[in-house]
Amino acid sequence: MAHQRQVIREAVVAQLKGRTSAEDRVFKSREIPLKRCELPAICVYTLEETVDQDSRQSSPRRLSRPLQVAVELVVENSEDVDDVIDALALEVEDALEADPFFGSSCVDSMLASTQIGIDVTGAKPVGRALMAYAVLYETTATAATLDDLTKVHTETSLGGQQAPGDRAVDDIAVPIT
Repeated sequence: MAHQRQVIREAVVAQLKGRTSAEDRVFKSREIPLKRCELPAICVYTLEETVDQDSRQSSPRRLSRPLQVAVELVVENSEDVDDVIDALALEVEDALEADPFFGSSCVDSMLASTQIGIDVTGAKPVGRALMAYAVLYETTATAATLDDLTKVHTETSLGGQQAPGDRAVDDIAVPIT
């Protein structure tokens, strides 16, 4: 079974393919050798994920996981590179906003930030824009990761009026079936 991050990346790629001027040049990868004739192109990958600590307290354990998904645009460098990046970015925003749940693979998503620049590290400079999407998804911890309930300890006091030695205390062993 695939991790939910992989499911989300695949859903984002599917949602972008054929819906922007990058056409089918949308890749589920952070590194891909891009030739000049293959531009514009889009790379989709994940950046960072945290687990909401409060979600660990639920039972069964349902983890709320904010995730950053990168949608990186790569275009030819030209005098109007900013305009080309902006046009492609708008196409991406429209395509992803059409279904912010990425086919029910997440709870919600929205554009969080965009970084734009020129990459001069390759044979020829290219324009790049890194669009970071804030994606929220949830997973349920498997039963194998949770301890069995084997013992319950309770203490009862009438509104705190009783001395600690006079409180009702019960230790209950829960039979494992």
